[in-house]
Amino acid sequence: MISDRISAGGNLLIDAEPTRWRLLIHSSGVERVLLEVEAGQPIRVTPTFAADRRLTDAPLMPDQIDRIAVGWSASDEAWHIGLVLMPALAAQRGSRWVELAHFPDQHAALYAESAGRAGEKLAAQINRPFTFVPAKPAPPPKPIEIPAPPLNYPLPIKLSGWTLIQRAPAQFDLVRAPSWGRTRLLRVLWYVILAGVFLVLAVSSLTSGIALPRMSGINIEIGGRTLIDLPAPPSETLVIAGFVCAALMFLMAFITLVRTFRAIKRLNIDGEMRQVREMRGRRPVRSMAAAQLDSVYASLVVSKFNEKRPPVSRRAHYGELSLRTKEGDFEHLANLLSIDDPIPVTETSSNQDQVTPLTTHTVYTPIHAAALYIARALDLPARLDQRMR
Repeated sequence: MISDRISAGGNLLIDAEPTRWRLLIHSSGVERVLLEVEAGQPIRVTPTFAADRRLTDAPLMPDQIDRIAVGWSASDEAWHIGLVLMPALAAQRGSRWVELAHFPDQHAALYAESAGRAGEKLAAQINRPFTFVPAKPAPPPKPIEIPAPPLNYPLPIKLSGWTLIQRAPAQFDLVRAPSWGRTRLLRVLWYVILAGVFLVLAVSSLTSGIALPRMSGINIEIGGRTLIDLPAPPSETLVIAGFVCAALMFLMAFITLVRTFRAIKRLNIDGEMRQVREMRGRRPVRSMAAAQLDSVYASLVVSKFNEKRPPVSRRAHYGELSLRTKEGDFEHLANLLSIDDPIPVTETSSNQDQVTPLTTHTVYTPIHAAALYIARALDLPARLDQRMR
């Protein structure tokens, strides 16, 4: 029996056979059936799936379904497959549309054929009409104008080991500072020098013609009673240790060199495509769409102040720039280890940890400015996460 297996979003799978159509979920290595229909038979759904779709546990009869529909939604950039119910059943649940699965597809071309094929095969099983709504061509993107930077923080913005530069009105790059690569290469050179020293000492001990260096044993006595008595190790011990240390230094040099060349040295913030890309040379290694992000975070660790006699400003000790995903995870971009700019103490200042909107009126440090530039380019909210020290 030929089976057509189609992957959908949310770990869903569609298993379409000549006489059966199933919707499954793959979780923790196990596949569970959510919906199943055989040719000419009612549609059977699990209680959980039915509750999520505001359906009853009873099987859906084919005559309760008006048609099967597949269409693309610009709001979430995905194809959707679902049932369009008859008015009588739709009145009970408040909507005619019952979504079965979706196919994330930013450009509306990758999963069009797969989604349409899945819909056609489901419609054939229950002998109902099938409707395919093609994606409408997207209007050309409008140029994004980035507001003028704060006067005290013009681009480029230097962070610890990174620099934010602007390549176009809506194109920014976060690039590694050249000093980062030089520091790593100097570390490699230092490892190689140490390895050479250990190697020369070990080889010269074997070829000098004099006795090998020896280590004495350890003997500790108290009141005529021996507490520790360790004999001297073999004479070759220090020579072997020299070779081992040389090998370890060469290994550390190799690992550091490989990591240096393979490290991501440029992050591209593309405001027109609304994407953040990790670049290795000109090749994107990983990308994240703005639709997956919740906001851009500027996190600061600041000093507490005397609330009874508030000072004019307080000090910031550490800053971090990151992206917050819609799942609540954080993608670290860069940090700032030394901050010389004072943070003004205003009527709204507090000694409590807090997250507040970041605007042009609250930009005081390079981390603030970098977060606001990136947020505006990606059309995302900017947040100030302030922690007390």
